[in-house]
Order: sequence, then C-alpha cells, then structure tokens
Amino acid sequence: MSDDLSYLPTTIVYALFGIFGIVGNGLVLLVIALIDDLHGVTNLFIANQSLIDLCTSVILIANYVIPLPPLPIDRPALASFLCKYWYTRYPFWALITASSLNLVLMTLERFCAVFYPIRFRRQTNSKLLKFIAFLPWAIGFLFQLSSGKV
Repeated sequence: MSDDLSYLPTTIVYALFGIFGIVGNGLVLLVIALIDDLHGVTNLFIANQSLIDLCTSVILIANYVIPLPPLPIDRPALASFLCKYWYTRYPFWALITASSLNLVLMTLERFCAVFYPIRFRRQTNSKLLKFIAFLPWAIGFLFQLSSGKV
C-alpha cells in the first residue's frame, strides 16, 4: 500500500477482515480439536475450510495491510521470487481458489451423505477423506500456477 491517506479506510477494512478471520477461524479449529464429538466427516471439511480461511486471513494482512517490501536489486534470485510469488499475491489467490473448491466439496459430501447414506458410509474411509481434504490445497495452488499470474 502507498503512504497516501486515501488508502487508509481500505487498509483498516482489510485489517479488520484479517483479524476477525484469524480469531474466528482459530476458535473454530480450537473447538473442533478439543471436542471429540466433533471429529466426524462433516467437521473434517469444516475444519479444513477454517484452516484455509485462517491462512487466507494471515496472507490478507501480509499482502494488503503490511506494505510490500522493496525488491532487493542486489539479490536477483530473491527479487525474482518476490516478483513472481509475492507481488502477484499468488498465495492469497491460491487460498481463495482452495476455499471455493473446499466449499464445493463440502456440498458434494453433504449431498452424497443425504441422498446415498448407505453407500456413502460404506465407501468412505479416513484415508479417502484425508485425500479429499487435501485436494483443495493442491488444486488451488496448481490452478493459480497455470492461470498465468506466476
């Protein structure tokens, strides 16, 4: 952000979104971790969503509230990395993509659980669910690589 005061209201809003996102999603993760009754399939996806959104909130503050560092011209490898991955806000947009995909997977999981309950219970296991929970992370970051931003 610039030192210009015209950015101040936007910066304050971004900071508030980031802080509320960190606190709110941190509490969700804490509650799910501490209460054994919440260790089911649906809550795995909710916890995954909260983790993605927590990371997004941290990156939101790092990218949009804290001023971007100047490019270190004397260190071309670091300058290239910062230019490709930080100045393009690659992590932020990859996490936004992962968040959207995780919401779609949560919806599909609920659909299958409601409309095909017997088959769903029989065919799901923890290994499959962990793989499905990993998919938004992988696809989000890979999709952003392929989108030409990086």
